[in-house]
Amino acid sequence: MTSPPPAASIFVPVARTANVPASPFYASRARALGVALLCALAVLVARTLLILTFGSSLPFWDQWGAEGTAIYKALIEGNYAWSHLWTAHNEHRIALTRLSAIALFELNQQQWDVRVQCLANSLIVAVSTGLFAWYLQRRMPTLRAAVLCLLLVLAGALPFSWENTIAGFQNAFFFLVLLNLLVLWTTAHRPATPTTFVVLCLLAVLTVFTLATGILTLLAGVVVLALRAFSRRNSWPAMAVLMLPLLGVLIIAALHIPQLDYHAPLKAQGLLELAHAFAITASWPFLPPAALLFALPFVFFLWRVLQRCESDPVDLFFIGLFVWSALTALATAYSRGHGLQIVPSRYTDLLALGSIAYAYFALRFPDGGMFLGRWPARLLRAAVPTLIAAGFVLQSVLYVPFLLDRHFLTRIETINVRAFVEGDALALTDKPPFYIPFPEAAGLASALSDTTVRRVLPVSVRAPASQAADPARSCALQVLPGTIPPLDYTPRCGDRAVQASEIPVGRLSALTYRLWQALAAPLLPRLVPSSPMPPLQADMRCAIDALNAAKPTSGNVFSVPYAATLRMAGWAGGLGRTAPPRKLEIGLVSETGIYYRAEASARLPRPDVQAALADSGMKWAGFDLGVDASAVPHGRYRIVFGDAGLALCDTAHLLDIRSDSDERLNY
Repeated sequence: MTSPPPAASIFVPVARTANVPASPFYASRARALGVALLCALAVLVARTLLILTFGSSLPFWDQWGAEGTAIYKALIEGNYAWSHLWTAHNEHRIALTRLSAIALFELNQQQWDVRVQCLANSLIVAVSTGLFAWYLQRRMPTLRAAVLCLLLVLAGALPFSWENTIAGFQNAFFFLVLLNLLVLWTTAHRPATPTTFVVLCLLAVLTVFTLATGILTLLAGVVVLALRAFSRRNSWPAMAVLMLPLLGVLIIAALHIPQLDYHAPLKAQGLLELAHAFAITASWPFLPPAALLFALPFVFFLWRVLQRCESDPVDLFFIGLFVWSALTALATAYSRGHGLQIVPSRYTDLLALGSIAYAYFALRFPDGGMFLGRWPARLLRAAVPTLIAAGFVLQSVLYVPFLLDRHFLTRIETINVRAFVEGDALALTDKPPFYIPFPEAAGLASALSDTTVRRVLPVSVRAPASQAADPARSCALQVLPGTIPPLDYTPRCGDRAVQASEIPVGRLSALTYRLWQALAAPLLPRLVPSSPMPPLQADMRCAIDALNAAKPTSGNVFSVPYAATLRMAGWAGGLGRTAPPRKLEIGLVSETGIYYRAEASARLPRPDVQAALADSGMKWAGFDLGVDASAVPHGRYRIVFGDAGLALCDTAHLLDIRSDSDERLNY
């Protein structure tokens, strides 16, 4: 008896035909793995150094409410509702961000440390980089894969996306990038089987719990599946079934995106503003009309797929990546397009991934394609990846001043928060924007006054007096104030007698602190004792306009709780000189005559001073700079400025430093 034929299944792909080429493996598993690990390691090292040098352990902005009170306080007090994971945060549902925050919090012995979060986030980026590099090595010829791997490493290692890199709460961007790669990989390469259906269901659900724009990943996956069917690689019924989880989750998620009235002013106001903003976001890392050059090779390949019913899985993967990038650029232009002039740093992680797709289609552009001759096509293949690499570098250079300013402000924020925690009730009031890590002083004061929140604060702002016995901790690292335990320190688990002079430190924080001590590079000029003090000269003129953005508290006296970081704005120069030297000398003179000095290159134009003194040499006498005064003990000091190596001028202002600084303030 002959067996009956197998039942028809929509998951059986159609036979591959001559016009449906295979996607061969170009590199061995060993070589692909080696390249992937090297790329991932390069990105991990670069981001780690950036985090240790420019980052901070202090929570920032949304974290105080979204993590501190909404998650950690509730966890410690035993009333956290796990349904909170799925609730909206602004327009997003950030369940993966919340789950990762909870996991790190528990692994770090219930201590909140943003540097620990940032380093963990860099692991997500490294994993994405490694997976993508593996894909490129296995699926593409050697030279083409090498070019794209180089761009991939530049995209992950350069600091143009610094906002997400040094913010612990921004890992939804990194989760989205990782899941986007997995969705496109699955839709372009996986056979139409029940396993693929289940995988897409899981990936679709995870993707919409990253950012609201996660639905665009699902839409790009649908496009890839449709092109597979159109090119006769698989049957339409099979692809339609695989589209079901993507479309179903997409529709449900889109219907549940919150519409926030207070974000309406940020949106593009009208079609013209939307078109202008989209031209900027789509052309990143350059300005319009770069998007036209980037889109040309993609248009050719899309036309070839539609015209010839021909597709290669790798082409489909990158078509999906290009579509996703274009949709992301459009969504960014719509939601944040009002008055947009440059792409904010936090969106560049997403747009950089699209730039890899731009380069891919340029490298695949054939001689004679789109009416281009042999040499113009070769020029296009060389120009686009080169321009994208140059654009990544240029964007990094443009963002460096913002990164440096943010680094300085985080140190000032830490000082103000530490002062409040130690009892200065006015430490948070009347501060300029970003001099405290929350938009409202009252809201931050409320969070910092909560005893539960205080127990989880990072070591940088903990006061020894606030570290009494903590019954909520079953295991605490006990060290002297201002120190961090060695990495081999053994905690006394179950010990409830933590003394007030001891500061509990989580294991991950202890490791991060040691890495910071070993690898972080100093960025601010440091005031150190110096002898002898240069003479004060009558032909020198100087003034200090503000110190830490504040005026003197009484008479001519400035007062700070700590001098770990000082921001000084003013002017200094010698009368009758052609121009002041570029090097500015900053000095503090103690009541006992000890002189602390530092040098900085920070001259700014001061036409008002030039006009007031009728001296053209004072045009570049201004400055606005930060200095590290951690080595200066508490006390009262005269503030002096001058031309480095020449002479000094007394500003007639005094500085009161109320407490000695310690190393923790800079962590």
